[in-house]
Amino acid sequence: FTRIVVVLALLRQAIGTQQLPPSQVITGLALFMTMCVMTPTWNNINNDAIQPYVNPAEGEAAISQTEAWGHARTHIRQFMINQIENTGNTEDVYLFVSFGEPEAQLVEKLEQETLQWQDVEMTALVPAFITSELKQAFLMGFYIYLPFLIIDMVVASILMSMGMMRASSFGRRTRR
Repeated sequence: FTRIVVVLALLRQAIGTQQLPPSQVITGLALFMTMCVMTPTWNNINNDAIQPYVNPAEGEAAISQTEAWGHARTHIRQFMINQIENTGNTEDVYLFVSFGEPEAQLVEKLEQETLQWQDVEMTALVPAFITSELKQAFLMGFYIYLPFLIIDMVVASILMSMGMMRASSFGRRTRR
């Protein structure tokens, strides 16, 4: 959600419209796009955690709330890990694990850079994921913004070469 909102907001700035589309529309678009992206993960959580907890299969006992959270957490962790790896931001994980007062054996793994995903707690994975998403969003926004910036510069240089300098010619007329 964060990545999509930032990219759409930067796209709005690149187009040069300050208020169109409104922030509510951008948020709504980001929400619907997030639902599309997250559908496989939510389906896995529903099948493996929610349904066995709320509505167990015939002849089976319902799983406990702790077990349901464990199953759901596994899928959420896997989604976050995949996104961090796909964006190449694994150094964020090292940063947030080191902030969390790690144990001696975890400090050794950090120093040797042999940290495994199962060693990473959710308290370090979530902020690493958010930081990774923000980095990726600004990179995507920059790549989208850059062509608009180049087009603006080309148009401005063409207009200046044709002698169509709006601000300076306007200033001369008002002084006389």
